[in-house]
Amino acid sequence: YYYPDFLVKLKPKSSKEECYVIETKGREDLDDPLKIKRLEQWCSDANSIPGAKQIWRHLYVKQDEFEKYRDGLKSFADLVRALG
Repeated sequence: YYYPDFLVKLKPKSSKEECYVIETKGREDLDDPLKIKRLEQWCSDANSIPGAKQIWRHLYVKQDEFEKYRDGLKSFADLVRALG
């Protein structure tokens, strides 16, 4: 079973909502690359559903990367630009 750390739904700018599945990591486990690859595939599969009302994206946030940009992050958009 997989439960993401966060789900973020942005206000729609078009007819589709933009949704993010966010995985955060303080330390990396051996299965993390497989988990992230599967998350990428899930987003791709979800986005290929005809008539879907959402666009799904993923964001992998490593703690050390987050710490590098932390002081300059003022919004979720800043986080996506820095780490996406």
